Amino acid sequence: MAAVTIQETCFVAARGSREWAAAWRSLGCALVQCVLGSPADLAQECNGEVWEYLHSERPAGQSYLIHEFRHRCHPVTQCREYLRTASPLP
Repeated sequence: MAAVTIQETCFVAARGSREWAAAWRSLGCALVQCVLGSPADLAQECNGEVWEYLHSERPAGQSYLIHEFRHRCHPVTQCREYLRTASPLP
């Protein structure tokens, strides 16, 4: 019987890696699409809070990554916001 290898699909991208850069680029695009700001200011500081990268995942068999971000006090909505964004594999 052959061993089955399960590939972990959820991970935290290393700061400065290609995956990290792809995640932040995808956040910029999502901000425009959701009318939550501009990619010119990815931090969007408000009351000491900024966008935080949480993690990424690669859906099984797909050629893209999903990234999750959180902002605890978004300057547009004044609420906690979560964004899930997508990017092609780097």
